[in-house]
Amino acid sequence: YKNYVLSRTRRKFGDKKFFIFGHSFGGRIAIKMAVTDADKLLGTILCDTSGISRPSQFKRFIFRMLAKIGKIFLLIPPLAILWQKLLYKSARSHDYEKAQAIMKDVFKKVIAEDSRPYLGKIKLPVLIFWGREDKMTPVNDAYYLRDSLSQAKLVVFEEEGHRLPYNKPRDLALEIEKWVKTLS
Repeated sequence: YKNYVLSRTRRKFGDKKFFIFGHSFGGRIAIKMAVTDADKLLGTILCDTSGISRPSQFKRFIFRMLAKIGKIFLLIPPLAILWQKLLYKSARSHDYEKAQAIMKDVFKKVIAEDSRPYLGKIKLPVLIFWGREDKMTPVNDAYYLRDSLSQAKLVVFEEEGHRLPYNKPRDLALEIEKWVKTLS
């Protein structure tokens, strides 16, 4: 995914440096680019980025057991579908639920990757946006990011959740403009 984004940005910007904005999974890509392709970037903007906190071993064990229990319902397809929907909803795995079979394998690999080891290698300025009410990526991840990055600014939106960039695009744009001016 990182290489794909990089190829698209080369077509758009050529050799010019640019800022990258990554929301949720896109934040994982932006983090990798900030490490491996820092020479192409002016800075990184992360928004409700995934890949920072890891589900507890206990929680993963419980969901694994519930998934195995759910296989009993495979004999009764309507119950199996209902069980699967309830399990995905309680695990907040809506993207996984909607994915096609081949993408489910990709999705498993993506969510298994921990982005934290990359953070100490980022030397670029980073602007972090987060919705305090985000249920997908907890706000504690925002503070972890801010504290792990040498040049980070954090802006938390109190009444927002994971859909922050869709709900507040103008507010984010204004914050980005202010931040960019401080870098000059």
